[in-house]
Amino acid sequence: MNVKTFLNKHKVTGVTAIAVLVALGSCEYRTANSSVPSNYSYESKQVVASEYELLGIKQTGEKTGVAVIRIDGFKLNVSFDFDGVADSYGVAGSDFTTAEITNLAIDSVTDLSGKSFNDFTNHDDHKNINILLAGYIDRNHWIEEA
Repeated sequence: MNVKTFLNKHKVTGVTAIAVLVALGSCEYRTANSSVPSNYSYESKQVVASEYELLGIKQTGEKTGVAVIRIDGFKLNVSFDFDGVADSYGVAGSDFTTAEITNLAIDSVTDLSGKSFNDFTNHDDHKNINILLAGYIDRNHWIEEA
């Protein structure tokens, strides 16, 4: 066997491998752009998260109530309806009833000094207010008392 031929084949193979790696490494990875504009927004356009605080809450009927909620320096007077929904932890015998807000109405919006504003709340605010109210109702056993 000719030693020169053997070494020459390995040099060519090595140089070819290095050239292929350099060529692939210089390629940029880009995601495909769609020519069809998307009308679906899966994420909220809200950049900064709002802060919510339950300032006061009162049960006005068997399954109704009113509350005052602070959201980012504004006070919201809200009225709501709630109902009990059967739930469980997925284990036999862990059944319980949890609160669900069935209707939420923003009655008024004011700043902390009392100046009135138009309702600026969005879907995310309503969802978070519902969670806040339902949590209070569950912790204070309004469902069992109703």
